[in-house]
Amino acid sequence: MRVNSSLIDFNRSFSNMPLNVLKNDNGYVFEFIVPGFKQEELKVVVEHDQLILKAKRVDGTDAEKMRYSQKNFDHSGFTRKLKLPEHVDVDGLSAKLAHGILKVDLPFDSKKHIVRSVSIN
Repeated sequence: MRVNSSLIDFNRSFSNMPLNVLKNDNGYVFEFIVPGFKQEELKVVVEHDQLILKAKRVDGTDAEKMRYSQKNFDHSGFTRKLKLPEHVDVDGLSAKLAHGILKVDLPFDSKKHIVRSVSIN
């Protein structure tokens, strides 16, 4: 099912890493590709109306001291910020890392998310 991107308001200035957004009966699931990152190198934070994913590799190499002749990507870390829909229960947020995919579950807030049918006359 496609999700209206205006609900999420992607902020591409921080990272353009691929992201899947699924919507089901219980809420949203965000799937981030984070190959090679360990659980302790990832941090998921909710700040105001934003979900923030931070990744910082702690492998001991100092990337600033390396002298590249060409550099097309940075593997030391990234930050991704997404605006959350209003009807999400941030207290129920959970995250799971498996096989290089970080899944963040954002359940609907049952008090705010009301689905009803409207009769057509």
